[in-house]
Amino acid sequence: MQESTPNFFVIGAMRSATTSLCEILSLHPQVFMSKPKELNFFSNNSVFCQGWNWYRDNFAAAHAKAAIGEGSTNYTKQSLYPRAAERLAEYCPNARLIYIVRHPLQRIESHWLHMLRMGIDPSTLAEALRLMPDMLDISLYWKQIDVYRRLFPDDRILVLFLEDLIENPGAVIARCCEFLRLAPVTEVTGARVHSNGYADVPIDGKILRLLRRIPGIQGLARTVPLRAAVRLLKRPPPAPSWPADLRAQIVDQLAPDSGRFLDFYGKPPNFWPLN
Repeated sequence: MQESTPNFFVIGAMRSATTSLCEILSLHPQVFMSKPKELNFFSNNSVFCQGWNWYRDNFAAAHAKAAIGEGSTNYTKQSLYPRAAERLAEYCPNARLIYIVRHPLQRIESHWLHMLRMGIDPSTLAEALRLMPDMLDISLYWKQIDVYRRLFPDDRILVLFLEDLIENPGAVIARCCEFLRLAPVTEVTGARVHSNGYADVPIDGKILRLLRRIPGIQGLARTVPLRAAVRLLKRPPPAPSWPADLRAQIVDQLAPDSGRFLDFYGKPPNFWPLN
């Protein structure tokens, strides 16, 4: 039996519809995506130490699929996982890489809202950026992809934009099929794109966050009588607020990187307005 090993990776950026893209690709009859989507083998030392055989076993059910993939956003978090690209290139030197990105400021906002939804509660966007500088680093797309460009030829790196995926998903799917050398598909039934804005997704209030720490409460909260009570303890997500000085500081750091990235990957300089 032919050994099944991954030959492509969706490598981020976090909060840029990586999950949606992996779901879309998984519906193609020639594609196998790992479950869970994010194995984080090449990034997280605690996972990497389980060894190559453990990792390869996650793809044992791929059989004769033409494209065998994994989608892990940790692979483009260089400040947190500096060895990810090097390890990926060492173990899968012939892999193809798909890097999907979005407006860098909107990505930071979505990152913060995601943290709130997960129960991590820096009270403001400014506080989150102070405590977790990697939020900015992940939006430095040229910095992130340049590490891979030193290890893989450009013709094995496909850069996609969330804005394009939302506006014309068929064209983006077609590009993916061509890149992965699959039978052309421009529409996949059952697929939908999540914008990752969380504008309409309620988050846990402080009382609910405290209750979730009680052992066994998660299973109890799923019972029918308590579901309504849980909903009452949620609240609408706050709108991200940028103090003028903070926004100017962040834009100063993003602008050179974003400009170079957009230019290299064929987008106009104003594709992502930063001011």
